[in-house]
Amino acid sequence: GSPVFDFESSEIGGQSAQVCRYSRGTFFRLFTGMGPNGGGVYTNQYTLMMDVLFETGQIDESGWAALLQTNDSNANEADWFINGVDRGLGVDGNHGGFVSDDEWHRIALVVDNVAGTFTSYLDGVMVQQNAGLAIDDRFALYTVNDGDFEGFSIFADNAERNSAGLVN
Repeated sequence: GSPVFDFESSEIGGQSAQVCRYSRGTFFRLFTGMGPNGGGVYTNQYTLMMDVLFETGQIDESGWAALLQTNDSNANEADWFINGVDRGLGVDGNHGGFVSDDEWHRIALVVDNVAGTFTSYLDGVMVQQNAGLAIDDRFALYTVNDGDFEGFSIFADNAERNSAGLVN
């Protein structure tokens, strides 16, 4: 179906914020404006950080909450998830932490293909890390040099392993 989203006010950490409420299946394409880094032709070193809230039952609908999709046309599995079984943050069977329902959480992903690491943070605490990444591999982002391919998506997954939620 069509994407459904709306903006509303919420309180995050005692501060008033404008947040976006989005439906399951809605995703957003972001353009970084970044060039290549880390010695490759793509963006190999970056951090993605956002505040998210998933209401009770939202993640359970698909069993997952896709967070990052590096493929420009959403043609493969997302690259960062919340696993609905244990509410862990991560990818490829390596998930950590606990993203509880009905609470705002600050999540961050630090990709450093030069160091070979993919690291997830939950509320400021490192909860998961994968090693052995390579320059210009799966987690690299298309750059401004790649024209229409540039950027990445949030909340997209080719097999609908996604969830409704709120994001700031």
